[in-house]
Amino acid sequence: METRPRELVASRRQVDASLAGWTGFGAIVVMVLASTHIGNVPQNGGGRWWFTLPTLGGVFASPVLWVLFYAALATMVGAWWQLGRLGKQGMLSQRQVVTILAAWCVPLLLGPPMFSGDMYSYAAQGTLAHEGLNPYQLGPIALAPGPLLSSVAPVWLYTPAPYGPLFLFVAKEVMVVFGGSVVGSVMVMRLTEMLGVVLLVRFLPRLAVHMGADPVRALWIGVLSPVPLFSLISSGHNDTLMVGFLVAGVALAMEDRPLAGVALCAVAMTIKLPAVAGVGFIGMMWSYRFERIAERAKVMAKSAAVTLIVAAAATWLAGLGWGWLNPSTLSTPTALTLAAAPVAAVGLTVANLLQVLGAGVATSVVVGTAQVVGAATAVGLSVAMLLRAKGRCMPPALAVSFLAVVLLGPVLWPWYLTWGLVLLAATRAQDLPALALMAVVAALIVLPDGSSIGVGPAYVPVAVLSLAVAVWAVRSGRWRSLLPELIS
Repeated sequence: METRPRELVASRRQVDASLAGWTGFGAIVVMVLASTHIGNVPQNGGGRWWFTLPTLGGVFASPVLWVLFYAALATMVGAWWQLGRLGKQGMLSQRQVVTILAAWCVPLLLGPPMFSGDMYSYAAQGTLAHEGLNPYQLGPIALAPGPLLSSVAPVWLYTPAPYGPLFLFVAKEVMVVFGGSVVGSVMVMRLTEMLGVVLLVRFLPRLAVHMGADPVRALWIGVLSPVPLFSLISSGHNDTLMVGFLVAGVALAMEDRPLAGVALCAVAMTIKLPAVAGVGFIGMMWSYRFERIAERAKVMAKSAAVTLIVAAAATWLAGLGWGWLNPSTLSTPTALTLAAAPVAAVGLTVANLLQVLGAGVATSVVVGTAQVVGAATAVGLSVAMLLRAKGRCMPPALAVSFLAVVLLGPVLWPWYLTWGLVLLAATRAQDLPALALMAVVAALIVLPDGSSIGVGPAYVPVAVLSLAVAVWAVRSGRWRSLLPELIS
């Protein structure tokens, strides 16, 4: 009896997806093994994770490990790209994507943090709260010397926590139970944050369906791509929880449950404050359903009341006061100016050109001016997007607002880009190659140990590339195809 064509297609789909999935899994295992030497391992008396790749008499020396790591990363990206091709051809199911994601998560959750060491700062802030100190007033330096304090990046030793009370409550509870082990506390905290990934798997496809987009490709870009995979899962950033609750809130709002959406975005806000934008955009979309000003005001009042109730409950639960809304605390993430950030790169390039021309203008003045212009532009774009937050325009408008704030800000980290990237993955912009390219290239901004590539003269190519992309986007009008909902 001959095999029917449909069965042949299904069999081929299963084989191709399995091959790509196993290839990516093997590549990630190699990356994790190499990262036990070149990743962000804790400084617990020798800088060791709970397992370590044997050096085999120097065969796996540092240069070899770096080559091995990036060769494996390229292989993983190739496997991910192949899965995207299968998805575009209708040969990949949501179940297969989720299964592959679960498999790829296993080594990432067992291995040391890659591309960032912020997990140690989270653990330090949780320990401060556990010891009765206020992380909104003190930096990790207030802790007694030991492995945990030694593992925190020097730049964050004296800075207070810029995170919401709900996240610090979670961090404190983890440290109460697992605080005796740096490795154990980091692994458990990262596992706790996987709730955000579960929320993305649950709600991202629902949002995509409502937006007329492919739920499979939404998961492929929004969860399985290098940036969310490494920044949200391996690095364990609390953006995982923030983005998970944010996407869930936006999805519910688009399903005609705006009050529930506001509540979930308010929860996301108590993890990281930028999620408050979700409250504003959902409230604006909700208010546009009414013509009378009184009715719109009532909607805004309801949104504000729910947000305040959630914020007050989280603040009471954490018992740390309202220091998380202190302007000086909120400015902590911008304490650094990185050359990888487009605005900073352009400012540094212009400053050096002026010095070559003998203008004698201080670099700090030029960079500061560029940052002010960037911030003003981001605010203007965000306001414009807020006014466009009607119906199906709301999710892409919110995504653009997030990306504007990140790309025009003083600091650019890959995990910041997930705020807008994940939302755009659930819109018709998911088919644009530029979005998939961003999901790959952004992951390369940092090295395996968490340090930025934006050092030395790196600002010059970043500035040239940023200006070229900006000019191309404006002149070609490709932004229209990137965000079709905003002009439909």
